[in-house]
Amino acid sequence: MNILHITPNSVAEELDIKAGDKLIGFDGKDKVDFIDYQYYSSQEEFVMSIQQDGDIVDFEIVKSVEEDLGLEFEDNIAIKQCRNKCAFCFIDQNPPNVRKSLHIKDDDYRMSVVSGNFITLTNLKEEDYTRIISYGLSPLYVSVHSTDTATRQKLLGNLKAKPVLPILEMLHAHGIVIHAQIVYCPTINEDYVKSIKELSPFVKSTAIVPLGLTKYSKNGLVPVTKDMSIKVVQDIEELQKQGYKAYCGDEFYFKAELELPDYESYDDFEQISNGVGIVRQFDREFDEQLAEVDKLKGKYTIITGTLATDLMKGIASKCNAKGATVQVITAKSLFFGGDVSCAGLVTGGDIISACQGIDLSTQDKVIIPKTMLKEFEDIFLDDMLLSQVEQAIGHAITVSAVDGVALLEHMM
Repeated sequence: MNILHITPNSVAEELDIKAGDKLIGFDGKDKVDFIDYQYYSSQEEFVMSIQQDGDIVDFEIVKSVEEDLGLEFEDNIAIKQCRNKCAFCFIDQNPPNVRKSLHIKDDDYRMSVVSGNFITLTNLKEEDYTRIISYGLSPLYVSVHSTDTATRQKLLGNLKAKPVLPILEMLHAHGIVIHAQIVYCPTINEDYVKSIKELSPFVKSTAIVPLGLTKYSKNGLVPVTKDMSIKVVQDIEELQKQGYKAYCGDEFYFKAELELPDYESYDDFEQISNGVGIVRQFDREFDEQLAEVDKLKGKYTIITGTLATDLMKGIASKCNAKGATVQVITAKSLFFGGDVSCAGLVTGGDIISACQGIDLSTQDKVIIPKTMLKEFEDIFLDDMLLSQVEQAIGHAITVSAVDGVALLEHMM
């Protein structure tokens, strides 16, 4: 791993390791990635091999658990690709000619640990399981969809996918915490109640979320309707009464036109990255911060997707009661179409269309969530630049982190 930067006053600086050197391995192992680095950074004694000017130097490290080694690396990690052909795969429903990075199908257990990405476990080898167990890589987020092997193979488009329950049982027995996901595909995995019950001994939680279909979907899948959503919510709430740690994605409640569960129902919000409880958490963060504010002033526009419109209108109403003037603009997903409704899939073109005919010149700020933009770059999914959208709508755009505190701070 090529070293890009050394943190000042770190272990690496004390050892005179420099940017441009290369991390070769730990404890004699000549294969290394960011997981190895993360693991050994939390250890107290080990040997770290560094290539300097063509020579390999072995450093005997003795440090406290809290001390960071202080190495930063070039971002050139090879991500393990997905081998499945899931019928509901959103990436396969992308519009034509989108940028190459939007076609990457990640199924990498390392990213599951680091970023909470869901994986299928279908591309793991024995050495991968050994590594997961020996390093205690946990929690893992696993896309199960069904515990019935034939149904799961059909959904994954992979007839070689092994039975998932024995794998989860093995990982659980070695202390690996697992959060499971079921993407509900009407008429296919109607066995979700059975699956949740069978998963229960081996996973800490299971979330069920509806499949998403764009206008480019060609797989013949059935969209999730209001009546289907009502049934799923009822089934999951019944399982919760029986003591199962099962949750519905917020989208099911919106589709069903039902009130979301209260804040406490989401326990530790362990599936929030899966859209479970995000509305209640956002609302709680906002309300707690707003309670400390006597008065607001100014004019603000919040742009969001269809799914979060009611939440944002509620936020706007609370702000208006404190003296501000807040309006909400709903940007429909014209780029993806279908039943796509989340803010994170709103594009620059969608925003421009939504703002047509609206005079924003009197607004102090126009606010969007940062999930609309590529990470670390001001570019939307349709490759429009933030500056281009600002020019088109005639107003600068403020990008907010997706939490209630951050949003309120932009209006203070």
